[in-house]
Amino acid sequence: MRSEEGPLVEELKNEAILRRHSIYDAMILTCHYNGLSYLKEFIKTLALTEYPQGVGVIIVDQGSTDGSREYLRSLAENDFFDFPLHVLFTDENKGFGGGMNKAFELSLKYNSHFFLFTNNDVVFEQRGWLREMLRTARVSDSRAVVSSIANPGGAKTRQERGNKWVDAQSDDYQLGTLGGYCFLIRSRIAHGRYAREGHIFDPIFGLGYYEDSDLFEWIQERGYELWVCRKAFVYHKTSRTANEVLGGERQMLLTKNKEIFLARWGSLPNALRLGSKRR
Repeated sequence: MRSEEGPLVEELKNEAILRRHSIYDAMILTCHYNGLSYLKEFIKTLALTEYPQGVGVIIVDQGSTDGSREYLRSLAENDFFDFPLHVLFTDENKGFGGGMNKAFELSLKYNSHFFLFTNNDVVFEQRGWLREMLRTARVSDSRAVVSSIANPGGAKTRQERGNKWVDAQSDDYQLGTLGGYCFLIRSRIAHGRYAREGHIFDPIFGLGYYEDSDLFEWIQERGYELWVCRKAFVYHKTSRTANEVLGGERQMLLTKNKEIFLARWGSLPNALRLGSKRR
């Protein structure tokens, strides 16, 4: 039911399963708006993942009208996953940043060592991707964020991607910025950001662009590092949301948010490799 104070909100979860762990290794967070076929592939490959002990999933649907809500409702009500699933429905699309902020607010109900932020148009083509990302993060407390790699060498087919991923494997490495499509962040860093700023992704960036880069700059300004796990590979259907949701407003939003980012940080994100260390 719609409240006079705000938009429609409906919440589904399995209380018994959610109480299974007093503390989680990782909570996986994503948000969604339409694109049912992408969501189904995301869920299918997510369910096949080999998880460590203590993983939960939070999905925020932001007003989908294409059957996505019915699909998510069936997952929540029929215990599709072997791990906790928490679904929230709202009727307003606030983009990646806004949806993820809502997902993070839900995650505050649970104790977790890490949070995994991921796009809903990601395909998990390895069973052990999360285990590898956690391994990379736990090498040092200074590693605040760890990203997977995606779509190596412009590969398009599954076989080509697999071959290129095998060829590309090497040591993990540190970067000056990351792609925001699939990354792991330490709980204390995320909680610190939320406590100081009131959000994970700054709402000033609206429906998208530079909100992830802004977060990564904030983290590095405090002396922490961004790393890439070379043994975690996902396929990201790049720009699906931008093309299908933003449409003609895409370039205008990109230009506007670029100006905001430059005014705040003085230069564009530095994607150069900062270092490489043996595991």
